Amino acid sequence: MNLLINVLFSVMTGIFVVFYLGRKLRERSVALRELNHAYYPSVEESEEVSVAPNFAFERVETKRRNGVNVVMIVYGVLLVGLNISMYIVDDAFVIYWQILMFGGLMFISQQDYSFYATPRGLLYKLKLFKWDDIIAYEAHRVTEEHRFYGHNLTMNEQGSEVIVHTRKKQISIAVKTQHSLRKLEKILGDHGVEQIRSKEETSQLS
Repeated sequence: MNLLINVLFSVMTGIFVVFYLGRKLRERSVALRELNHAYYPSVEESEEVSVAPNFAFERVETKRRNGVNVVMIVYGVLLVGLNISMYIVDDAFVIYWQILMFGGLMFISQQDYSFYATPRGLLYKLKLFKWDDIIAYEAHRVTEEHRFYGHNLTMNEQGSEVIVHTRKKQISIAVKTQHSLRKLEKILGDHGVEQIRSKEETSQLS
């Protein structure tokens, strides 16, 4: 009975790990190819646009990202090896190691804080959101009540949060100057992404 449970657990875990790893590697592969066509932000503008709420922006270096891919594959191979070892060592200690290593795999795969606009869509944390999947966006000025307030002086005085609504999720972008906000809004508008305005903003425009 224990052997049957171990076999079922190993098969299910193995399938899940392979599926998760394959999906993440495909996403990263598409993103790295898409980076060759990214046009915003430029190197000079990268300090003004960041992934929220981390307030971090990483210029994506292909060599380093390929290194992360290798580490993810190694983690996947080790997890499969632990699955096989369950047939040899019937010990809960192996399961603990599996959980720990899968947690490490998930952590590594999500440690990208890059944001780019490309002809095909928006790259957010090395995941491509195509323009057809982007529904609308909101732009909110940073005030004393806003969660971004206090990050730095420029954010306090000129900063905004841009929330982009896609078919799958919302993504949050911290924009530190009004110039960058107008540029990002123009890019979104040029691709047919409508802005959601509050009642106060609508009344001010009318």
